[in-house]
Amino acid sequence: MFTSRAEHRLLLNHGSAELRLIHHAERHNLLTSSRLNRIRDKASRIDKWTKELESNRYYGDTWATIFRRKGVDAPLPDDFLKESPQVRDEVLYRLFYQGYLEREMRQIERLQDIEKIRIPLGFDYMKTSGLRRESAVKLSHIKPLTLGQASRMSGVNPTDISLLMVAIESARGGDRSH
Repeated sequence: MFTSRAEHRLLLNHGSAELRLIHHAERHNLLTSSRLNRIRDKASRIDKWTKELESNRYYGDTWATIFRRKGVDAPLPDDFLKESPQVRDEVLYRLFYQGYLEREMRQIERLQDIEKIRIPLGFDYMKTSGLRRESAVKLSHIKPLTLGQASRMSGVNPTDISLLMVAIESARGGDRSH
């Protein structure tokens, strides 16, 4: 999978893969207990340093603010610089992209509702204002039952889903529960 094609690609950095997927490894017994413990320890250290750099001050500003302003030239605490490169890289990634990551998380939370939004039978995609023709043709052919299913179709992008959500809600008078 190309991360450039992923919808929430900022959350898919290579340094966080094992952190994001640890629950699957635990559930399916894919890793040894010592490996799982190392991942948990790494996650703990990342959380600790992220919070510490966001809250502790250095000459009036937080370490995180200084890093965001100066980038790689920013001074960082000696204890932090002694951490493993993997921990340092992930912490600095989270600090640098904090605003963008928070925005992506808010968008994910909003879009979780789309799984519940049913598309009315016989919905005419071709008449949906602003919907790209390619998407309208695919949707008409496959006839997904929910917006969640539609969102996972190749060639249907987040803008198309937003347009469909508005069209479905306006057809129902704003009620999203059907």
